[in-house]
Amino acid sequence: MPSVTVSGAFGTSTNGKVLVNFTSNQLASAAYNQLMDRSALGYGGGTVPGFLVTDGSTATIPAGTLITGVGMNDTVVGGPLLPAPTTLTDGSTVANQLILLDAGANANLTVGMGSGMIFASGNDTVSVSADGWLVGADAGVQVTATGADTLFASGAATLNANGNDTVFGGNGATVNAGGGALIYIGGTSAGTVDGGSGTMTVFGASNQTFNIGAGNDTIVGANNSLGDTVNATGVGLTTYFGGDNSSVTFTGNNSGNLFIGESSAGSGETINAAGASGQNAFFAGAGNDSIVGGKGGGNALFAGAGNDTLTGGGAGNNLFGFVAESTSNHVTVTDWNNTDVLYLGTGVSVMNQTVSNGSLSMTLSDNTTITFTGVSADIGSGNILT
Repeated sequence: MPSVTVSGAFGTSTNGKVLVNFTSNQLASAAYNQLMDRSALGYGGGTVPGFLVTDGSTATIPAGTLITGVGMNDTVVGGPLLPAPTTLTDGSTVANQLILLDAGANANLTVGMGSGMIFASGNDTVSVSADGWLVGADAGVQVTATGADTLFASGAATLNANGNDTVFGGNGATVNAGGGALIYIGGTSAGTVDGGSGTMTVFGASNQTFNIGAGNDTIVGANNSLGDTVNATGVGLTTYFGGDNSSVTFTGNNSGNLFIGESSAGSGETINAAGASGQNAFFAGAGNDSIVGGKGGGNALFAGAGNDTLTGGGAGNNLFGFVAESTSNHVTVTDWNNTDVLYLGTGVSVMNQTVSNGSLSMTLSDNTTITFTGVSADIGSGNILT
């Protein structure tokens, strides 16, 4: 079987060399020529400072191999017959490195210095503790980053972002945040983000699940982002900015979370916090919004500029707010309770109230109309706050 000996690396073979086997002379010749091309460029004083292990799909890497000193533009490609993971350690301080791990590599790669790009697929494990790396992960890859790095998933990868990282979520990816400041740009298919003790800022996610941790998080929903779920079970607080034609389900037991609707007129959004037991604030946007407060009551719901439907939730003690020039053409309040409060902003007052067909209709001084479903009597001044 043809082979190429790579100088300047360290592995299971003797005399400071790694022996790489190929299944054809053509592959061996191609690898040798690439190594010589790099030597001619002066890398490592005539030796190759890293390694190139096989073209691909037809060769194998010995099980349990330990290779150190990965340099610039290194390629690690494993074949389908690889019996066990290979351990790789990048000790290079060089910037702009390129490390490629093929689907068959089954590599455990550790990077502690330098900077550059890593692209991993298959069942690879990548650990990065240096700043400035860009790590791409396909389905099945696990990445752990403790520096300030950029991670992106093209499939159901697991990304452990323990530093001040920027993460681009893939379809089905799982992101575990640590103590750093995480910036997350969501994907379009199901994914999960577990918040840590640091802050988390999320942009444009759809069909994602966010588990709020100990840090305070900001989520900016994209237009047409449907099916998001926010689980506020940690002690951190969430500020959620909705997108047009979007929907989010909110659960959890902590209080003080804030939901702000889309500011541009559109088809509206749906915020469903029926499963939450904390006390939170909801501001409808410019579209026709539907908001359901938490089951614990004590929520604050403010109408926006569209035709909104507001459900306070729980046994009452909710506040329904109307502010001049920000309120809707028509609002429906579905669960008014005698313990609730109607808040009217500066310059807003009640013009008239009429009971008809088992519901109360109210007109405000800014021409906003409100229907209180199931209310058979006027709302007294004791329940109106100005």
